[in-house]
Amino acid sequence: MVRSWRRWAAALLVIIFAVCAAGPMRAADRSGEIAALQKQLEQIRQQLSQLDSTVENAEAKKAALEQQSAVLFQQITLMLGNIEDIKTAVAAKQQEVDAKTREIEDTDALFQQRLRAMQLTHVSGALSTLLSVNSFDELLTASTTLSRISQADTELLQRLAEQKTALETQKQELDAQLQELIAQQQALEAKQSELAASILAQDAAIDQAEADKQAKQSEYDATYAAYRAAVDETNAWMSTHYSTDTPYTGSGTLLCPIQEGYFYISSGFGTRSDPFGGGQMEFHNGYDYAGGSGALMGRPIHAAEGGIVTKVEYRTTGYGLKVVIDHGGGLTTLYGHCSKIYVSEGQSVARGEVIAAVGDSGNSTAAHLHFSVFQNGVAQDPGAYLG
Repeated sequence: MVRSWRRWAAALLVIIFAVCAAGPMRAADRSGEIAALQKQLEQIRQQLSQLDSTVENAEAKKAALEQQSAVLFQQITLMLGNIEDIKTAVAAKQQEVDAKTREIEDTDALFQQRLRAMQLTHVSGALSTLLSVNSFDELLTASTTLSRISQADTELLQRLAEQKTALETQKQELDAQLQELIAQQQALEAKQSELAASILAQDAAIDQAEADKQAKQSEYDATYAAYRAAVDETNAWMSTHYSTDTPYTGSGTLLCPIQEGYFYISSGFGTRSDPFGGGQMEFHNGYDYAGGSGALMGRPIHAAEGGIVTKVEYRTTGYGLKVVIDHGGGLTTLYGHCSKIYVSEGQSVARGEVIAAVGDSGNSTAAHLHFSVFQNGVAQDPGAYLG
């Protein structure tokens, strides 16, 4: 995809160089090319905005996934600690069971010794029956039937057996808890693996969007160069189309071209950032008068001084529909982005006469008037001339 954009940009540069090499043609001769470039510029700005949104959304998704992964990591860490605690408890409980088993075995051995001693002293034949048992459980059952064994010994055996059973039950419960925790741990680790894969996917999406942005920015820069060429052509024309033979007969100060209603200077004379969001710095050779939210649309534009209209021109780019007035003495003024023109080339106009209406033609972000002052073809700060 990047290669295709590079080929496109290279082709566009060829067009730009060809256009620039063709010299200062009239607007009608270049209107088709300029209109196409203007349309491309707007489309690219929209595409760049969409790519910015794509990157922002992908980064937001990645941040959310990373947050979820961090929470899961904490849960897994806590789970591992719980598992170790349960394992320790199981081991301790097993030790208790083993100890209780040994205690029962030791008690059983002592009991057997006592029974043998009773046999040696000729205790009744029932004792022989007791000695014939083969297991502890049989012994416990038989012991209840032997009246000559002390009640204390019988209770001891029962108590030990109950304690062992209780310990074994507790161990089984701990084993069940351990298995449940291990299953939960495995589920959390599986979820974390899924999140890691999703994060990698978002990284890939961000990288692709950034690459697309870079290619699109290169395309924008090339197209913007063509736009600047059109503006520079206008400035070049202004540098050679002024009258020094006709003396300046004005008052010495120019009239503000906007007179009615509220307005303000939205962009002054000098270096500024590209108003279309391309990021480039450009030189702004005049004043932009605006009224907020397009309020100046259709407002009358007045001649800043009396003179002769030397140019009425429409472009789909640059200053759009514009008027140039020669005031004599090398002083000229330009009025750009108009919606209507009320004068024609060669016409004489008076100071304050309505010559056009405010619009948003050409390269314009909203309805406003671009007003430039030239002295001997060189752009001047209008503030030095306005009264």
